[in-house]
Amino acid sequence: MNKEKLKKTNRHYLKKVFRLKTLFYPVVLFLIKAGLAIPLEKILTRIIKLAGINKNIHYFFKYIDYAGWFRNCFTDSHPADEEILFPAMTGVHSNFTLLNLLLARYLSERRNIKPVFYICDSAFSICTKDGLLKSREKYPWFCHECWYGYRLIQKETGIETELMSRYTEKCLEKINSVTERIKTITSLDDLISFEYNGIPVGRFAKRSVLRYFLTGNLRDTEDVREKFRRYLVAGVRYSMAFEKILNERPALKYVILNNGSLMFEALARYHCEKKGIDYMTYETYIGNNSLIYKKNGPVMDLDWEPEYRQFLKGFELDESHRENVKGFFDGLRRGVGLYAVLNKEHKTDVNLDSVRYACLFTNLNFDTAVIDKNSLFGSMEEWIYSVIGYWKGKNPPVKLVIRIHPGELKLVTASNEYLGERISKASEGCENIIIFDSTDAVNSYELIKNTDFALIYSSTIGLETAWAGKPCLVAGMPWFRNKPFVIYPGDRENYFGQLEKLISGKSDFRPDIEELYKTVYFTYFIRTKKLNGIKLYTPKEEPNTVFSSSQEMILNNLTFFEEFSNELFGRVCN
Repeated sequence: MNKEKLKKTNRHYLKKVFRLKTLFYPVVLFLIKAGLAIPLEKILTRIIKLAGINKNIHYFFKYIDYAGWFRNCFTDSHPADEEILFPAMTGVHSNFTLLNLLLARYLSERRNIKPVFYICDSAFSICTKDGLLKSREKYPWFCHECWYGYRLIQKETGIETELMSRYTEKCLEKINSVTERIKTITSLDDLISFEYNGIPVGRFAKRSVLRYFLTGNLRDTEDVREKFRRYLVAGVRYSMAFEKILNERPALKYVILNNGSLMFEALARYHCEKKGIDYMTYETYIGNNSLIYKKNGPVMDLDWEPEYRQFLKGFELDESHRENVKGFFDGLRRGVGLYAVLNKEHKTDVNLDSVRYACLFTNLNFDTAVIDKNSLFGSMEEWIYSVIGYWKGKNPPVKLVIRIHPGELKLVTASNEYLGERISKASEGCENIIIFDSTDAVNSYELIKNTDFALIYSSTIGLETAWAGKPCLVAGMPWFRNKPFVIYPGDRENYFGQLEKLISGKSDFRPDIEELYKTVYFTYFIRTKKLNGIKLYTPKEEPNTVFSSSQEMILNNLTFFEEFSNELFGRVCN
């Protein structure tokens, strides 16, 4: 399938999912209330598959599962001196609702800490779930689908639930005053630099706006500015309400946040740090049962340097660790345990066997591991154009092979930027530049085998490059940028100086493979946790677990819950 056709196919599919959901949702609600939805689940799933949607109708019933698995778990809880808050901006059907309930039960029973769910009940006019292909304007059930099921969870489980609108209403006068100020801002730069009470709401909002538009760099258009103002207003409302709940509930000593990178969670982190409240951020990472978490920081920075230094004090790399790391890299190449296998074939007609070449690998712009994480350049696109400009101007004796991230079109995700189109235009007239687009039958690992060196922004393919014994020059902010198995220049001038050395063969850099072994083992075997019998990533909206009760889930994952708890309360368990 060619690029244009695939692009249209993906967008058409996502729009079809959205339209079908809009039409089907009231029917599902009726069937749930009539008690017919679950008995008819298989038939309903067949119907939507006949409509060309490869999803499971079970998505709409997940909150019923959750309520049943945790029935009465929080009704007889003992009095507790401390509380832990679970803010929820992802919706009741989210797999993280299950994780939050599991953590709440474990901490309530084993640590005697009272869990409190903090739920968004249409408290904001725009949120993280809004986007180009789905919005509350087009979908009248947008907020209802997100939060209504929490009523059943509260009723069945007994967990205390606070609604965000209750706290925004207490701050309306202040909110309205700041809102009027936001409405007068007409410059994108002024929106980004917007603050109130010293809180950099604009800087936090920028990531959410980038995510909304699925882009790596904001265009200064009225549409962008209008959405930015809406996020600023939502951010101010959330910030004031979050500060209010922390002040009114002095027993709140801990907070659990999903991801932690985008605006709402960044504001929650700001207030936790201001009040000295410990928090944990978490996210899925590799595989449908994997989880990573970070205390008092955004987990998607993947920065555990203090924990890593502590880990090394009692760690000695042995052959079993080496075999695990070797198996990890072998699994990456074969796609074992990954969300999707994107590097299968390698059938290109371009012959690179007899030429020197360097590989530049792009990222997905809307990934929170990458979004707005710029260092030497203003954006990933600016970096690419700068490298292309260097090649066109210098015409070095090394070809530049640019590999566009295959997920741009091979993954059925909402994407607004197709870098291959713009990069091809920028490199026109330069025979020394070869571009492999996202749909080309090219295997990135095959490219690495014979490359002189690699150029990355934030891609983890930098790890594979180092594993192959090749230099990797970093321009963005990947989590391993300061490690001795990659080259991370201090500024842009030094970046191109290092590039020139690599091209001329004057660089004496060799990746530190021993450090690579240790780093990969720590990140993917110590910090990446695997849950037994529980899926936190369910792309087809399939059921989450093989177990029939939350007690079984906890008992079969005690090590995970103990480690999470120990780290939250200050005792790191490696």
